[in-house]
Amino acid sequence: MTMRLDPQLYDRMHDGRYHEVIVESFIPTFHEPTSALIRMRPIPGQGFPPEIRVECNRDMREVFPVGTRFRMTACLSTKHNKEVLYNHYSWDWKVV
Repeated sequence: MTMRLDPQLYDRMHDGRYHEVIVESFIPTFHEPTSALIRMRPIPGQGFPPEIRVECNRDMREVFPVGTRFRMTACLSTKHNKEVLYNHYSWDWKVV
């Protein structure tokens, strides 16, 4: 499965700057190459496909119930040849 980012959004987000995004925790229905049972993804309507993952503070996944939404700043980055939204683990975030 290939992710399709809106080309204009991709160019804007891949500029290395951080942007505000709302993400939610979820349990994948298929195996992903990670030890994390609970994953994070952007909510719809922000220009990102639901397949893109979010790298962020582990407490967001482990302390709050699955389905919790968070507001954070993130930048589009590449990890293991895949696009990810990256938020440093020490940065502030907020439950929404």
